[in-house]
Amino acid sequence: MNRVMPTRCSVLMVVAVSLVVMGACAGGGGVAPSPSGANDVYTVKPALVTLNAGQTAQLSVTRQRVQGQDVVNTDVTSTSTFTSSAPTVAAVSTGGLVTAVAAGGATILIAVSNANVSASVTVTNDLTRFNGIWKGSISLAALSCAGSQADYGETLTINVNSSGVGTLTATDSPGFDRQYAVTIPSSASFTSQGVFSFGGQQVPGQIAVTIAAGTSNGTTSLTYTETTNWGSCTNTYGGTLTKQ
Repeated sequence: MNRVMPTRCSVLMVVAVSLVVMGACAGGGGVAPSPSGANDVYTVKPALVTLNAGQTAQLSVTRQRVQGQDVVNTDVTSTSTFTSSAPTVAAVSTGGLVTAVAAGGATILIAVSNANVSASVTVTNDLTRFNGIWKGSISLAALSCAGSQADYGETLTINVNSSGVGTLTATDSPGFDRQYAVTIPSSASFTSQGVFSFGGQQVPGQIAVTIAAGTSNGTTSLTYTETTNWGSCTNTYGGTLTKQ
């Protein structure tokens, strides 16, 4: 007795983030060649991205093409189209640079040639990553207080909770400690005011800080300006400090 075997339609399968381009059903089944005459495999790296708000990651897309006995890998990032499912969480540039904006999840959809691939992005915003010691040199930009130096060695100590609420203590080389109550937002750019005891007087001050969130390798530096008023004189100074 003759048996008729049912045909099975080939399907488009995504294994991890590698996409194999296969043809639709054709005759008795099998894989229909792509327009180029080859089965192309597209891979995006990294496929899973975890960033803190403000950090960036570069995506790349590679095409693997089998032609006869040869396997050719080609970077096709520049010809791919990138779209974020949630640009308020993770934005993406035309070249595949992902920028973490706010806590949440997003999918980066990538269209390339006759295929689609994607990368998953998770953005966290645990601001305790800024905690620690930052050191560098600062210079006086506006000086009116007698006896003030033009340059100082500066140390900032940040101690905040996961929501960014805590303190920032500034200590220059002569030992003038100033402590500010701060709340660090996801943008990592903030200002604060405080009053400090120095030389028997209460010294008002204001500090503005921008932390360079850096890449997925982590935070590296911050820039700040600070203005203090002592009696009738005012000092404004600033500089760049490095995380220790």
